[in-house]
Amino acid sequence: GEEDARVACARGLDLERAGRLEEAEALLRRAARTPGQRCVAAWGLARVFRRRGHSGQAIEWLEHAAEAEAPSPEVNRSVLLDLAAVLEGEGEVRRALAVLVALQAGDNPPADVADRIHRLNGPHEPR
Repeated sequence: GEEDARVACARGLDLERAGRLEEAEALLRRAARTPGQRCVAAWGLARVFRRRGHSGQAIEWLEHAAEAEAPSPEVNRSVLLDLAAVLEGEGEVRRALAVLVALQAGDNPPADVADRIHRLNGPHEPR
């Protein structure tokens, strides 16, 4: 149930921070199947895949996290900032810009979003 998923998510996040990525992935995948834990667990899975150098899977899990109900507006903003950063790192500037513009249009946009949008709108080779 929800409590088991909450415990699995918390343990999975601890394991991710400790670098025990295989164990973390298993627990976070289980937690991500429960709506109440989906956002945070998917965000944790994105970090697992980033640490492994698998940006495509990290983006996929960040998108799942962004689509799920976040436990707070701060978590939602953090997920979106991470998504924009990974997209930018992969050269997906247009997608990163779209995420940042959506963040800027929301309540309490992070202070650096306007600067990041301006920087990304500078000279670059868009994909």
